[in-house]
Amino acid sequence: MIVGGLGDRLAPPEQSRLPCEHWERCRLHWFPGSHVLHVERGNYFKEMLEFMRAAGFQPRVEGTPSG
Repeated sequence: MIVGGLGDRLAPPEQSRLPCEHWERCRLHWFPGSHVLHVERGNYFKEMLEFMRAAGFQPRVEGTPSG
């Protein structure tokens, strides 16, 4: 999964599109922000959580033993 900021000047949108195409159109989520300003970050946090769960990763719940 690639998360890209539409207003990012450090890593412009093209730098998110190229690896996405290389990895056969992997999941790509755009947000209206940049490296510094993460506008609407709650939306991409939800996208990342869905992606991680689909990949078999579960968030650790505080107070439960790990392992």
